Amino acid sequence: MSAPDLTWEAMVEVCAYETPVTGSERGRINAALKELRGIYPSSTPYAIAFDIRDRAQNYRARFPGIVLTPQALVGNWSLLAHAEEQPKPAPMDVAPRERCESCDGLQMVVFNVRADGSEEMAPCPDCHPDRNAAGFWRFDGSRHNPPEPKAVRAAMIRLLEADHGDL
Repeated sequence: MSAPDLTWEAMVEVCAYETPVTGSERGRINAALKELRGIYPSSTPYAIAFDIRDRAQNYRARFPGIVLTPQALVGNWSLLAHAEEQPKPAPMDVAPRERCESCDGLQMVVFNVRADGSEEMAPCPDCHPDRNAAGFWRFDGSRHNPPEPKAVRAAMIRLLEADHGDL
């Protein structure tokens, strides 16, 4: 009986294959292992198997919910060399207010009321004096920036006057 192939066992384990595998599955596993053995010609099977398990763990942390296949692991091999650090929250440009008079701490205000009664929201002009910081990129690559804080303030005043008459 031949010695077990540690790299094969590691790949089958991390990709959650049930044995016996089909010919197609065997071919994909072998192709991935051939690539790894090619970049680590002098490494022992134990070292490669250890690396497979380590990078599979990094894959799951980086791509949660995405199935791990031999091709996915080998195709992202260099990206998976180190565990991805959790992103740190960006520091806020303005100190958070306990209670903003314009938005009561919500950081958004009603900017417009449409004919159907739905409300259009905009960043609070007091909490977000830089309108570009509240913008975002659309799926098509174009940039959306909210209205200027002056325009938001003017619209808020118009809405208040419409609700309560002249103040």
